[in-house]
Amino acid sequence: MSQRNILLKIVAGIAIACLGVVIIGFLEIRRIGAQDGAVFDMENVVVGITDPVTPVWQMLALGI
Repeated sequence: MSQRNILLKIVAGIAIACLGVVIIGFLEIRRIGAQDGAVFDMENVVVGITDPVTPVWQMLALGI
């Protein structure tokens, strides 16, 4: 395996890891908000307050 291929795999691994951290962070914000009764829009801005619920969809997405 050449050095170029090794470097490409390292860069791809770092990019995938960073994407995973961003997705998990996004889902955690939504999960915590749902537990506290917050309603978010697509820009993660609180647009309403409801009764606290169990964040089933966020927890399922985190488990995948």
